[in-house]
Amino acid sequence: MTFDIVGSLTEAERAAIFEVEPEDIRVDDQFDTTPHFIKLLSPDVKRGFDAIWMNVELSTRTKYKKLTEYAEENFNEEQMKGFNVWMSDILKARKELDKRISKLSSKAKEIYEKLMKIRGDESNILRSITPEVSNELHGLI
Repeated sequence: MTFDIVGSLTEAERAAIFEVEPEDIRVDDQFDTTPHFIKLLSPDVKRGFDAIWMNVELSTRTKYKKLTEYAEENFNEEQMKGFNVWMSDILKARKELDKRISKLSSKAKEIYEKLMKIRGDESNILRSITPEVSNELHGLI
């Protein structure tokens, strides 16, 4: 009986009742966030940069130091200029984030730290799966 009633509703009525977003609304949320200086790197230099940037074993401070050293050794003047702006923005954002975290109550800080650990665990799990398993899980997580 329920299916008959739901089946008799128009698309608009079903959407209103079940709070379904209309399917004809498309959002273009795909945009390029790659910094310009990275686009200027040769494939080999980019691989070296990415190896540092994506290394989850490095502390944030060590990662920034190694990236700066790598850039100084491998980037041309234009790439270095872009890198310096990018790194300055990252350090500024990190400082603001640290300031916000320092102002958290002890309970909020405890929850924040637990959630960061969970995110780290999730990241480790996702890096450990095969492409086949990743394809199976696509859209589920």
